[in-house]
Amino acid sequence: MSRVRNVAVLAAVLLAAVLGIALLSVVHSPAGQPAAVASSTATATATPAPSAATPSPSPTTFVYVNRTYGFSVTLPAPYRKSARLSGSSTTSGPVAFDGFTARTVEDETPLPGACDATCPLHNYVASVEVSTGVSQTPREWYTARASAAGQRIDDVTVDGRPAIRVTNGAEIYVPVQLIVKDGDRMFRIGYQITRDPVPAGASQDKLDQILASFKFVP
Repeated sequence: MSRVRNVAVLAAVLLAAVLGIALLSVVHSPAGQPAAVASSTATATATPAPSAATPSPSPTTFVYVNRTYGFSVTLPAPYRKSARLSGSSTTSGPVAFDGFTARTVEDETPLPGACDATCPLHNYVASVEVSTGVSQTPREWYTARASAAGQRIDDVTVDGRPAIRVTNGAEIYVPVQLIVKDGDRMFRIGYQITRDPVPAGASQDKLDQILASFKFVP
């Protein structure tokens, strides 16, 4: 009986040893490193810095409105109203005129002003002239001018008003004009191109855009 009891004790000791080794293998990771323990701490996520605000593009057009005579034109950059090429008159001819140039004030200032329409100051300039007290049709009013000889004149409508489009000017440096009647007022919208160098930012395409944009405003 004592021998059987000794075998049972030895078996119990061996079983305890095996269980101990197994428990150690669970607590310790391979290569002697501590076993990974789950953490309740949230993982921080990198948030990208907000991008810098994109600047708004500079305007490429500007709508000029003449409230006195009720019209507007859209000016593509860098065109602007020129004080030197705008004004009014109480003598014969237009009572008011607005000139639009691509030149800066600094570039325009040194140019001579006492010259005819073919001087550099007027090169690549669009203009709107207003005459009042007119009873003629656009064609009658324009063909009374000596400069009308040799030009092509087409009947058109501009913003719902009777008008003519004048092209193919002979030696007058005005490739295109619109003559528009509104009540007893006559509007002449045109541009001039001389043989001088083209000012920075100017083009015939932009001049055509100005003419095409002419509208009447309340």
